[in-house]
Amino acid sequence: MKVTITLRKRKRCTAVLLDYRDLDGKRHQTVVGKARTPEGLRVVRQEARAKAKQVELELLEGWHTPKQGEETIDAALLEYYEHLQASNRKESTKSTYRIAIAHFRRFLKTTRATKLRDVTPKLVIRYVQSRHHMAADTIVGEVKRLHAVFQRFVKRGVMASNPFGHPDVKDVVPSPVKHERTFADDELARFLDGCLTVTQSPQAREYHDLFLFLSETGLRLVEGLQQCWCDVHLEPDGGSYLRVTPHDGWTPKSKSSIRTVPLSPRVETMLRGYLGGKDTLDPTARIWPGNWQAWHADQQFNRVLRRLGMDERNGKGQKLRVHSFRHYYATRLVRMGVDPATVRDLLGHTSIAITNRYFNVPRSELFRAVHGSFREGITKNVTDSSGLCRLPSVSIGRSQNEASSQDVANARVATT
Repeated sequence: MKVTITLRKRKRCTAVLLDYRDLDGKRHQTVVGKARTPEGLRVVRQEARAKAKQVELELLEGWHTPKQGEETIDAALLEYYEHLQASNRKESTKSTYRIAIAHFRRFLKTTRATKLRDVTPKLVIRYVQSRHHMAADTIVGEVKRLHAVFQRFVKRGVMASNPFGHPDVKDVVPSPVKHERTFADDELARFLDGCLTVTQSPQAREYHDLFLFLSETGLRLVEGLQQCWCDVHLEPDGGSYLRVTPHDGWTPKSKSSIRTVPLSPRVETMLRGYLGGKDTLDPTARIWPGNWQAWHADQQFNRVLRRLGMDERNGKGQKLRVHSFRHYYATRLVRMGVDPATVRDLLGHTSIAITNRYFNVPRSELFRAVHGSFREGITKNVTDSSGLCRLPSVSIGRSQNEASSQDVANARVATT
């Protein structure tokens, strides 16, 4: 029996398949792997040639289809490690897959599962239940990655079905947190003041400026620490902006992350003050100290939260974190009435579905927005200094009785 290796070019990658017929004449097309680069394609083709010889031997021995479930878990995961290493995914993505696999293997050591056929939906349900002490998003991410791992085993033909795709498994997986905790205006002001007063760090002022920079640009922490002075464009007419671009040894999260971010007046004034105190300036130097890592900022952030008593979880079990500055930036834009497409471009999202997660407006704001938009006699929107929409204090044709009844309704909404 002859096994043919075929290539199928797709939009973003090239798939390598094994094409053969069994003893009954039934045709099989098994995907060995996918590659986006010539180097990755060579690795996958080499893997396909070895797999083709194995299938030919199995067909000669009388196997109509490849053995399913007989391969050991360690051998299958070792093959996946090699496939993962040859792929062109980011190193951070590879690391998340390795961690998920390591947690699952640690759980398998407590069971008698040694072969792929032993990994059943019931065993997967036990694993998910053993992880319920973790955050919901962590569990969802691990199950999603392990689903991709076992889906590859199904495509290779060594498993009949994916146990992580069983409906019973989906029922026990917790729902992901759709909305992240964000700063309120008074919380942010209190936190920024606390950066200067509650810590004795000699770099307290720089940390304060970094957190202010993140809250009014919407950059991720890693993006903010990687920005150089050559990325800052200060214009005399107030149209200053920041350009997020790749640097030596660092690339943004995606192509959409390469973007232009306008600078707020406070951030522009802060950066001009930094420039005024420098006699000479290296354009390739970072805005923030070059030896700072993300964990430095995380430590300082959590230290200030603890000393201010702001490290407690809210009613939904969510805590403030450094990424909350990005959520604050997005939520503030939404409340100012900025359309989702503009928010997506400012945040550098690849999909508008990700941006929709930031439209987390409180229930009271929804009532206030509808009442303020459809009240008879309103001719324009009125906003306060913080940019949050509120009802106008004076409206045409509004009686005193209507005003008092509306204030009672607003009070009831605020207490719900």
